[in-house]
Amino acid sequence: MDIKDICNAGGDILDAVADAVNRNDYSGLSENVMHTVNRVARQVRQEAVKGSYGNPTHQYAKTFYTKKGQAEYNYSQYLHKRDEKKEKTTLPASVAKNPTGRILGPIQLAWGILATSGFGITALFMTILSFSQGGMGYVAFAVVFTLLTALGITDIVRGSRKIGLVNRFYHYARLIGERGYIAIEELAIQTGRHKDDVLRDLRKMMKKHMFPQGRLDQKQTTFMLTQDVYRQYLQIEQDRAREAQQAREAARAADDGQTDRERASHRYDAQTKKILEDGNAYIRMVHECNEKIRGQEMRYKLSRLESIMRRIFEQVEKVPESADDLNKFMNYYLPTTTKLLHAYIDLDRQQIAGENITATKKEIEDTLDTINIAFEKLLDGLFEDTAWDISSDISVMKTMMAQEGLTGEKDFKL
Repeated sequence: MDIKDICNAGGDILDAVADAVNRNDYSGLSENVMHTVNRVARQVRQEAVKGSYGNPTHQYAKTFYTKKGQAEYNYSQYLHKRDEKKEKTTLPASVAKNPTGRILGPIQLAWGILATSGFGITALFMTILSFSQGGMGYVAFAVVFTLLTALGITDIVRGSRKIGLVNRFYHYARLIGERGYIAIEELAIQTGRHKDDVLRDLRKMMKKHMFPQGRLDQKQTTFMLTQDVYRQYLQIEQDRAREAQQAREAARAADDGQTDRERASHRYDAQTKKILEDGNAYIRMVHECNEKIRGQEMRYKLSRLESIMRRIFEQVEKVPESADDLNKFMNYYLPTTTKLLHAYIDLDRQQIAGENITATKKEIEDTLDTINIAFEKLLDGLFEDTAWDISSDISVMKTMMAQEGLTGEKDFKL
């Protein structure tokens, strides 16, 4: 065995490292390295016994000149494809442009590969010398360089993990896009990872400020990218909590024989009472439809619709005169919305979603955005008389104060 054989054995170690990087699997890396070291050590002992140590052998030559070159080529191709993928990635505005690990990861990986190959070859050389020449000095050096090789392998693993996390960050950000939120289940399906792994990734990314404004909901089922979306989520949760509290209070009142709503209904005429009863039935229908739908985005839109409808009928309950403005809302908009929701549920139940089913569901989802905007404008319109009354009261008060000379204005004229 000569120096070329030692270099060839070192090439085998480098091949094992490069192959582990390409496959992103380090479970057998340590075993492969130790197998190569033990194999060379056994050969040294055999040649030392036979007295043939130092004769040239080329059993590693083919491996060194073929596998190593192929491994280097594959790794360079991997880096090239990775860079191309990053260039094509369009990130939302609210994510980190230079995520943690984007630079340190490749540097740590490169250093780990260099350290593993350099220290590994040196450790192998010292091991061979310790068997052939003897002496504790060679043994000590072999142990030291073996430890340094282990540290190099550790850097390879850490660097690869950093690179993997950054790559998944870009993938997650691209999937979220400009929506501002995404279901954890959808991320898991799109990336082929388990939901627990996706959640673990997102927590790491938030901790490293890759998603500076990122938030998870209470049930850990939805990831929200911005503070605006998170505030909307909190508003919906507050509405649900308030509705639950109102339901509990209504249940307590029912135990006394009459609910608050029943007592208040005596103040309304028959038309207003019917509008409130029908309105509550529509609210219950929307809530039931929301429970049957699987898509997180559609559920979010329906929760928003339910909240708007509830506030509309609460305003009618406070101001019964506003019921006259809801004729078209009750006779056309709500029945049509009901029809669309039932159609969406039927389509959502289909096991195989063809082109027509997918397109129809998308059209209904977009229409629901328009419905929410229209209902919000209707809700705002119900406050028009209130705003006018307040404005009139303010104007009258200012006039009276001016007449009394309380405002400091002079030469007041009616």
